[in-house]
Amino acid sequence: MGLGIAMIMETKPANALSFSFLQSGWDNGGEVSGMFSGEDGNNDNIISLSEVSSYMMSFSGNSTIGTFTHNLADLQSFDYQLGSSTILDISSNNGVVAYDGQFMIISQTPDSIETLEEVSVTQKVPEPTSLVPIIILGLGLCFKREKEQ
Repeated sequence: MGLGIAMIMETKPANALSFSFLQSGWDNGGEVSGMFSGEDGNNDNIISLSEVSSYMMSFSGNSTIGTFTHNLADLQSFDYQLGSSTILDISSNNGVVAYDGQFMIISQTPDSIETLEEVSVTQKVPEPTSLVPIIILGLGLCFKREKEQ
């Protein structure tokens, strides 16, 4: 039984890693916050644009640029080095407002705001459902040991 479970787990694709990010210090206030998920499919230790499976960012707004959100369809460039506390490259544009975390600017023609703060990233703790296969494998091994004794 344990071997069957291990084979099932081995053929299952890896779970995407999830992260949250913040960027503050914008001219006239406001804060960018968001999340992204992705897998390092080519094992280069970087989650690139093609490896991002979900993306959501929002700006809280200020007197220059109003509140806005972007989603995966708006994401234009992205590179995150796994384990880093900052994002190497991130930009998105919904056709009205453009966000560039790398160059620290938000623009909505004719206005733009800047910050001197980098995008800070934290990895989210895996959800309990991602631990289920490990628990099942452990239980399978326990039952196998009991049968052998």
